[in-house]
Amino acid sequence: MKRIFLIIVSLSFSVAGIAQTSLEECQKLAARNYPMIRQYDLVEKTMKYSLSDISREWLPKVSLSARASYQSDVASFSDKLLQVYKSMGVDMKGLNKDQYRTEVDITQTIWDGGASRAESRFTLAQGEADRESVAVDMYAVRGRVNDLFFGALLADAQVRETGLVMNLLAADLEKIKSYLANGTVMQSDADAVEAELLTVKQQMTGLEAAKDSYLAMLSIFTGIEVDSVSVPDEIYVGAMENNRPELSYMESLEDKFSAQEQAVRASTYPRIGLSVQGFYGNPGLNLFKDMMENRWTWNYSAGLRLQWNFGAYYTKRNKLLSLSAAKDRVAVNMDTFLFNSRLAASGQQRTIGSLHDQMEQDDKIIALRKSVRAASESKLENGVSDVTDLLRDITAEKQARLNKEIHNIELLKNIYDLKYTVNE
Repeated sequence: MKRIFLIIVSLSFSVAGIAQTSLEECQKLAARNYPMIRQYDLVEKTMKYSLSDISREWLPKVSLSARASYQSDVASFSDKLLQVYKSMGVDMKGLNKDQYRTEVDITQTIWDGGASRAESRFTLAQGEADRESVAVDMYAVRGRVNDLFFGALLADAQVRETGLVMNLLAADLEKIKSYLANGTVMQSDADAVEAELLTVKQQMTGLEAAKDSYLAMLSIFTGIEVDSVSVPDEIYVGAMENNRPELSYMESLEDKFSAQEQAVRASTYPRIGLSVQGFYGNPGLNLFKDMMENRWTWNYSAGLRLQWNFGAYYTKRNKLLSLSAAKDRVAVNMDTFLFNSRLAASGQQRTIGSLHDQMEQDDKIIALRKSVRAASESKLENGVSDVTDLLRDITAEKQARLNKEIHNIELLKNIYDLKYTVNE
């Protein structure tokens, strides 16, 4: 049973490989397969770690230190006073010149002037900007897939039309060989048709190589074997509202610069914290008692600490002006992008209209070229015309058929390019 299942699975994959791949499938597969997609997860992790570090700024900060020192002199009483103490039975040992201390320092921020809140906002804005930057790069993949897809379609159309011409020339060559046997044409006529057939076969080799190249690149982009592509439907592109990710990216940059402005302002505010210090050492805080007993003691001190960095005021104005200029540059870039997008969309719309008009005449031109070619074949059969006229008419019919295919594919490409331009 398992073997039968494996055979069925293998057959299903074989059929999937033969089936034509649509443009939408190529775009979705390419988006999942493109290495840049992993950047999204890395951006999220980076932002998560940064926010976690910012939140830890409110945890108590504990430091441990130890110190040993030797001093050239220490606080002491005069000899006369020591004599008085000694007469009173008090042994004043004094302080040692070698001193030791093991200290623990604990500080707790109470108010940081809004610095952590500004830093959190900046981190979120930076993360959003990074995400939008990745989205811009990922969106560019869609345009590259479009180019490869329609390149493969155009090459496939050229291969089909060239194959029809090859069949037509082969059939005409057989007819001319029979005419040659009857003496109605010369050997040079047969040679001319055969040479044209060989030339078309050469063209076919190049066209098939180009088609295989496009399909190979599509396979690399999508991560699957793309053997052929299907002609997409002609869609209607509605309202021309621009939804490109570049706009979201530039908006996220403006938010990031605004967050930086908030951080600059917060840097000028004072910071208030609670400080606790405890140490075990000799001497301690009570020097008089230590001079009498000269021993190691436990000591501590606690209080509020105010820090105000007035130096931040020196650069505040220039930093804010610099950030304002950066926001203005983003606004200029956004206006430029919208202008170029409107320009591209306008050109694509006009091209679409022109191709619609051209396609209305394609079928009529093909019918006329086919009629002329059939007449040339009849004239050649009756000895009224020569092979040169026939080859010219075959080439003209081929070009008419190819023009129709090219116009159709160009129309679809411009429609999907317009869709890409406005991200509809």
